[in-house]
Amino acid sequence: METALPLLWTTLTFLFGILLGKWVPLPAYGWAAAAGGFLAWLVVDRLCRHAWWHKYTSLPPALLLLLICLGGLRITLAIPVVDETSLADYNDQGSMRLTGWVVEPPDARESVVYVRLRITELEKPVGNTGELVSLPVKGDCLVRFPASSLFRLGDMIQFHAEPRTPAEGGDFSYREYLSRQGILSVAYYPGGVKVVGSHPVNPLRVWLEDLRQKARQTIFALFPQPESGLLSGILLGLDNDLPASLQQAYRDTGTAHIIAISGFNMAVLAGLLIGLSSRAFNRYIAVALTALGLALYSLLVGGSPSVVRAAVMAIVAMGGHLIGRHSTGPTALCFTAAMMCLINPFLPWDASFQLSFAATSGLVLLGSPLKQWSEKVIGRFVPEEQIPRFSGPLSEYVLFTLAAQFATLPVIALQFKRFSLSSLLSNPLVLPVQPAVLVTGGLTTMAGMVFEPLGKLGAFVAWPLLAYTNKMVEWISKRTLNSFAVDQRLALGIAVFSLLALLIFLFRRRLEILPGRLPFVWICLVLMTAAIAVWTSVLHQPDGRLHLKLISDSSDVTLVVTAPDAATVVLDPGEGVNELTSSISQSLSPWRNRVDAVLITDRIAARNVGGFDERLPIQTVYLAPSLLHSTDGLPPVTLDPSMHAVALAEGQGLAVDDNLELHLLAADDQATALILKFRECRILVPGGIDPARLRELDPTILAGLTAIVLTPADITRVPSAWWGQFHASQILWQDLSRAPETGWISLGGAPVLEFVSDGNAYSIVTH
Repeated sequence: METALPLLWTTLTFLFGILLGKWVPLPAYGWAAAAGGFLAWLVVDRLCRHAWWHKYTSLPPALLLLLICLGGLRITLAIPVVDETSLADYNDQGSMRLTGWVVEPPDARESVVYVRLRITELEKPVGNTGELVSLPVKGDCLVRFPASSLFRLGDMIQFHAEPRTPAEGGDFSYREYLSRQGILSVAYYPGGVKVVGSHPVNPLRVWLEDLRQKARQTIFALFPQPESGLLSGILLGLDNDLPASLQQAYRDTGTAHIIAISGFNMAVLAGLLIGLSSRAFNRYIAVALTALGLALYSLLVGGSPSVVRAAVMAIVAMGGHLIGRHSTGPTALCFTAAMMCLINPFLPWDASFQLSFAATSGLVLLGSPLKQWSEKVIGRFVPEEQIPRFSGPLSEYVLFTLAAQFATLPVIALQFKRFSLSSLLSNPLVLPVQPAVLVTGGLTTMAGMVFEPLGKLGAFVAWPLLAYTNKMVEWISKRTLNSFAVDQRLALGIAVFSLLALLIFLFRRRLEILPGRLPFVWICLVLMTAAIAVWTSVLHQPDGRLHLKLISDSSDVTLVVTAPDAATVVLDPGEGVNELTSSISQSLSPWRNRVDAVLITDRIAARNVGGFDERLPIQTVYLAPSLLHSTDGLPPVTLDPSMHAVALAEGQGLAVDDNLELHLLAADDQATALILKFRECRILVPGGIDPARLRELDPTILAGLTAIVLTPADITRVPSAWWGQFHASQILWQDLSRAPETGWISLGGAPVLEFVSDGNAYSIVTH
């Protein structure tokens, strides 16, 4: 234990350094200089016999800081540098002729084939003559070919295409996803494709890929669809052969992990192998045989990085946990993760790595306690000598899979933004047969590759298990318990609750003997209360997107803007302040129950702002120019002296946060026009100002609008059809007394209409 803990903390420190290096934009020489300074401190400490830190810890602080700097240095050095010799430097510059060789086995889909090519040369036209100039380049490009394209590892391919920068936007960054794999360019619809030679490739890789393809052909010869597609995914990692509807059913039921070789599958396979081998050998030999089996299986299915990671994680779990050394299990797992991140420092952001790490952590941390619990329960009903007969299968086929499933729940919620209630039913019903599917499917495939009639006999045993898996998933997917999408805040909340439940479970014995010997149930209640408070705070964290809401208070419709950093601005609150403040408060954190700004552009709203402030505190009130002087015999608007009021002038801007700006475009005695700018998103609120005047101020103001928010005042001076000529992507109607024009979007009887944008794409929902 004394040697395990320092290793655990040093590996965690190095991993933290990698994370810090991604967040802190420090150059490589900065990390190196800091590492040199801490190394010198460490040497001095080693020369001193009585350093000050000896009283507090056995680990030198200089060592921990040194490891943090080394982690930051490692990821900084791994960030790709684009120069004139890089393929990415020629992205988005038009079509050119590219030459490269196939680096990985092609990813065949129903209608396309994705091929990763290592580009070595490009030819681009220069000057007015269009003469092609050949340039040596380096860099990987993901190319989409027609489904009929047939390529092998090492094929040298020449084609015409435009290398492009991968897309960026929405909740998923395709650019960052490919960048973690070393791919900075993509190409679609290539022309003039031809194989011009071959590049030297490890013959073993070619032979293994040919063997896998032959195994796939054998599976399709032995089994009908969709069972053949399922076995191809489970056994060979080729997960593109299932019908789209069945793939969706697996996703909806939370069982999609079984149709691709992931950490969960490796954990199940490792449990099966260790269970079989331990019956005939001692635990050390059993672990060695299990590790050998996982290594051979990884090679068989292509040895992709995700498969290797999953296999390594499973092997570590077997070595650190299943041989009985429970205290070294987490240490060995973290050490392995650190070594893998040393090779590829971008792994912590990779979903497959997270799933592998989480599934194996579930086995390491929860497997033994769950097995002991099952033995205790079973011991109440059967004699002691028969307990292993029941607890063994129950642990291997149910409890271990549930432990891995629980551990991967936060990753699935955070990465895929989905939470499947039906997985609680589907996984216990489907997962217990998966070891049998792996064994019978594997033996049948091998027999069929040698002698097809023999494989046909084996298919009689394997097919019912595959059919059961598909039919059960389809049946459960049609039930009411299904998966649903979760946003980033809810996903974080699920992760927090899962982590808290894990900590309570792991430290349950220590909690029971706290000073005062509080009953365990009361401790759990206190911790759950704290979790609710934390979750509430997490759920209200900013999501980095613009939220524009039209909120109905039964008589008026109020425009509410929530910035990407959660700052809230209310425009002209309506008379129903009780309903309005209640609706706004639901999206605010209980620990930050206030709005940052209220913008007043008319006198009626000015009368409502006092009641609004009583119910929901306002930090700053901004007054439009028309309210600062007498109009139609009415005096200037005055507010309660306790309110912080700021006068706005025409043309003045208000920085709501670093990315969101609110500009007062124009104002007269009765109207005020505003525009919101968030990255590429621009939303106009005319507020009754004549569009002709807006054009006089800025001829381009009405071009490229994402949305326009209109009220009846905006169609009294110009026809309603007139607004359509500005080609805004959407027109939102902010009124209850009059129906909107055809094509305009309104509340439609719903209390809230919400426009959400990440600065590029947007969505509109009512709730």
